[in-house]
Amino acid sequence: MKKCYKNFIKTFVLSFIFILSLIKVNASAEVIELSGDPEGLIITQKNLFDIKNMNPGDKENSKITIKNTANNKIKLYLTIKKTSPVDLEGDLFEKLQITVNYKNGQLFSGNIGGFTPSNLYLGEFSKGDSKEIDINAYLPGAETDNRYQGKDIKMQWIFTATEVASPGGNLPKTGETATAMIYLLGLISILYGVRKLLARRNEVNS
Repeated sequence: MKKCYKNFIKTFVLSFIFILSLIKVNASAEVIELSGDPEGLIITQKNLFDIKNMNPGDKENSKITIKNTANNKIKLYLTIKKTSPVDLEGDLFEKLQITVNYKNGQLFSGNIGGFTPSNLYLGEFSKGDSKEIDINAYLPGAETDNRYQGKDIKMQWIFTATEVASPGGNLPKTGETATAMIYLLGLISILYGVRKLLARRNEVNS
């Protein structure tokens, strides 16, 4: 009897593992550099939710690198947009877990459906600044049943850059400054010449 019980347990566990191995899901995302002032902004991604045939219990890592190569300082904002509909039978947005780390801190940890920032401020980027967003995705094992088989989710990570105004405002260009100085010196010379001429006339008349 004990042997039959052990065989039953063994068969159940193997069957459960086999069933889990049949449950495969897909998750994908794309990075979009929105308008604004993105000139000089370079955003690269590595395995950003390009997850194919993810099994329950699997873990995946993604990374986004942001670099400002422009001379101007910029402010950067992030918006997440889900582009696939909610599946009422098995909503993968509520099942797939992610942890998002940025600047040595944690931005978010929980199901991906709860990560819905709109214009999340990522800080200022001076010329040459480079920062990374690390994303860890995890699909829970025992909680992910066959309702999620073949499900997929898609989203967009939208970055918006705005230029930071210089403290001094719009200063005149070097060429414009030189031209103004020439005109000023010329005016001073003319006034000086007129004064000398008037002084000589006063001497003659006296």
